Amino acid sequence: MSRPERHEHHLRPLRVDELLEAHHLTHADAAVQLGYSRSYWSMLVNRHRRLSPSVRRCLRRHPVFATVPEDELWTRALRGGV
Repeated sequence: MSRPERHEHHLRPLRVDELLEAHHLTHADAAVQLGYSRSYWSMLVNRHRRLSPSVRRCLRRHPVFATVPEDELWTRALRGGV
């Protein structure tokens, strides 16, 4: 049986900035509301960390991000840059 393809997900920082600005939130506000430290949130936004399934679920539950299609919030690529 073959192994499923592995993907990595990264936030789209410009879209996140637009959404936060439209809701009058700072990145620090978003981090607190999502339950993450400011430094971890910064690593996610600056694409230094991949989005885990639990982070993606958390984003989907947050009112600012819940109605935005996933392909606008994050990119999905084969792990390893393929």
